[in-house]
Formats: sequence, C-alpha cells, structure tokens
Amino acid sequence: MRVVLVSRRFWPLVGGAESHMLYLAEELRRQGAEVTVLTGRQARSFPARLTVCEVPGWRLKHPRRRIWGTYRWTQALSHWLRGHADTYDVVYVSLLKHEAYAAVGAMRRVGKPIVLRAEGAGPGGDCHWLKTSLFGPRICKRLLAADAVVACNEGIAEELAATGFCERQIVRIHNGVPMPPPRDDAYRQDARQALARLDQRLIVENGERVAVYAGRLARGKGLETLIRAWRNVTRERPNCILWLVGDGPLRGRLVDLIHTCELRTKVVLAGRFSTAADLLAAADLFVLPTEAEAMSLAALEAMATPLPVILSDIAANSALIQPEKNGLLAPVGDAGAWAEAILRLLDNETKSRRLALRARETVAERFSIEHTAGAHRALFSRL
Repeated sequence: MRVVLVSRRFWPLVGGAESHMLYLAEELRRQGAEVTVLTGRQARSFPARLTVCEVPGWRLKHPRRRIWGTYRWTQALSHWLRGHADTYDVVYVSLLKHEAYAAVGAMRRVGKPIVLRAEGAGPGGDCHWLKTSLFGPRICKRLLAADAVVACNEGIAEELAATGFCERQIVRIHNGVPMPPPRDDAYRQDARQALARLDQRLIVENGERVAVYAGRLARGKGLETLIRAWRNVTRERPNCILWLVGDGPLRGRLVDLIHTCELRTKVVLAGRFSTAADLLAAADLFVLPTEAEAMSLAALEAMATPLPVILSDIAANSALIQPEKNGLLAPVGDAGAWAEAILRLLDNETKSRRLALRARETVAERFSIEHTAGAHRALFSRL
C-alpha cells in the first residue's frame, strides 16, 4: 500500500497534530506501507527533501506571507498530487482547511481515494473554522466529496455530522502513541540530569516534585487557572515545581500572572521541544486543564510513560479517564479544585503509582499507535 500523508506543518515544527502524523507515518511504514509525507517548506533553510525517522517526503513551497503563502502551498500541493498520481494509492490529509480543499480537487482529476482528518474540537476545531472563516463554507462544500473523514472521538464525529458529512463518511479512529519502555526512578533521574545540562531552569533539587503541562500557551487551555491553583499548591508543598512546555500567544500574559502570584521560582516556561518524552520521563505528574480538546496526544504520551494524570472534566477526557482508576478529572476553571487534586496525588505516592500503571494499561489496550495504524490501514484498504 502506497500512502501520501499531507500536513501543512511537520517536524521540526511540531504540535499534537504534527506529532500524530509522524507517529502514524512511522508505524504504517513498520507495518509494510510505503509512506510519503508532503508538508510546507516553512523556512528557506529547510531542504526540499526530508527524511524523518526513515520516512521520506517533500517540503513544498510555502512562503511566510499569510494569504500568498497559503495560495502557493495549495497550488504546489495540487500540482504534486496530480503529477505523481502513479506513485500512490491513497491520500490522507490533516486539517479540514485549504490543503484539504486542494487535495480533494486534485483527487477528482486523478481518481484516487482521499481521506481527511479533523483536528481539534469546539471553538478551536476544524468544524468551527469551516462555519466561521471567510472561505470556510466554500471549502466545506468541496470537502463533503471526500471518501472518508476521521474523527478521533465521538465529540468530533458529532461536529462533523452537524457540518454536513454523512454517517458513512465519518470513521472513528482514536489517536495513538508509541509505547515507551516503562520508566523507573533511575530513568527519571537520568532524564532530569539530561534536562539540567540542557537548561539550568530545569534543574530539579533532591526532594522536589515536578508537574508538567505540554501544549500551546493559548486561551482555552486553562493555564491561568492552573497557575492560580499552583499558588495554592506551593503554599502547602513549597518543594513543587510546574513546567509549562510549549509556546503561544498567551506567553506574555502568563509571565505577568506568574510574577503577580510570586511564582517565579515555582513555574518554569520551558519553551518548545520537538518531543516531550524526556520532560515527561523527568516529571512526577501530568496536568491538562484545557477548556476544550479533541483527544490530547500529550495526555496519552504521559499516560504511556507512565505518569499519573489530572485532566479537565470535559467530554474528550471523560472518555479517556475513569476517575480514581487511571487518573483524576478536575472541573474547568476551578483553581481550588485543581489545587486539591494535585495535592492529593503529590501527597500519596502509592496512589499516584497505581493510577500511573493503570493509565499505561489503558493506552496499551486502546490507544497504542499499533492499533491506530492498523485501523487506518483497514480504512485505506477498504477504499
């Protein structure tokens, strides 16, 4: 099977969607598929050809200027798909946006199946963008001709149905992550030492406990609630540190809030990493206070590490977490409840370890990349 994966951004520019496409590309290749990645050439210093984890691909023209860049990217994508039609059997596109519009148009001409993947849910999701953006309705009309569209949870499937996709098009396939070797205390110490050599802000002293958030620093992620909760946590447990991993438009606001809450030595804005594996391995707890989410890849990676996790009580997370069995859920926007949940796990190492081990079992049983790639291969074969 010859598969083309399309993602506007790709390594080393990574987020949840981009990481998932890389994991999927690696696993499809391991399972015997011939995979090619098409992505945008976001910087002139990036070579036109790429090979990441033995997965080959092309970086197509994508100037930085917003409108012109999108136009050149979609034109280059359409031209490549039409010109290389004899080299692939199916095309899989991340995001229900301009690249999907171009790809569906190209597939009309060459007669190959195309599968789309919806990224995000709620106000920040693809379906909301299709309804509210300037060209969204026009793009949506063409996307309805796709052979299938993948939803990683039931909430996104419902949004797709409300947008106009019919039930036969909507395919539910969970996100998946690789299963790393189980972490022990020695591995955690090695990870902490490696991070300390990389960045002195990530030095962890003996006896200190670390919680980590990984994702965009943006509105809707619940980060202001988390910082206010952390002020309460450090009053009870001064030896606790919070790492916020990622970048985004809310960074300046978070810096001000950290100073206001007098948490400059207790909350570290760690910046963007191409992978959160070492940060997760070095931590004691993972927290995700987001107000709306599809199915967080970072949460799945933390559970696979394994780490005890506290996630916001929203639909996507409720489908993943059984409270008190494989993690905890905390209400959106309630700093007091978040502080209480964090302290419960930091004060009870036995419970934290039990939840972490069960979280890893959950990922292995339902959310491994092997299962996810197998479901995609079955879909591609059917089409």
